[in-house]
Amino acid sequence: MVELVDTQDLKSCDHCGRAGSSPAPGTKQCECERESENTHAVSQISPAFNTGRQALSLNFMFDFQKLVVYTKAKDFANEVIVFLNQNHFDKSINDQLKRASLSIMLNIAEGSSRFSNKDRRNFLIIARGSAFECVAIFDFLHDNHLIEESFFKKNYDNLEEISKMLFGLISKLEK
Repeated sequence: MVELVDTQDLKSCDHCGRAGSSPAPGTKQCECERESENTHAVSQISPAFNTGRQALSLNFMFDFQKLVVYTKAKDFANEVIVFLNQNHFDKSINDQLKRASLSIMLNIAEGSSRFSNKDRRNFLIIARGSAFECVAIFDFLHDNHLIEESFFKKNYDNLEEISKMLFGLISKLEK
């Protein structure tokens, strides 16, 4: 069956020139004007929710994003991903190192959402445990001559710094 289309429906919009975008019956706005109006209304709520052709700008941050230890943990996780993509270890080593490195930053983030210091502290303890896990994996790779001494030392030092920062936060939450 062939459907006939009225040529009136294919008329282009006076506002934007888009074919078939003319105002729907009973309305005075074409599709492009409605899109523009909706985008403007949403952007009035918060500049962070701009859509469409407008740039997304973040004028706020979650609390955990302000923590230096979170930034260091995120940088470390990104470095681990690059490292694993460049090297091909056993599947279990790849998976465990990736999960442990991500766990550091994710537990810092999740802990910051908790209302009690006890809950926050528990997540920071888990994050610190994940840092130790990463050290153990790098130690294993180093012992088996799968990574260079300089790479091991760099990551060891980085994880030691993250661990100390987490320990400081954990200690503050005990009080």
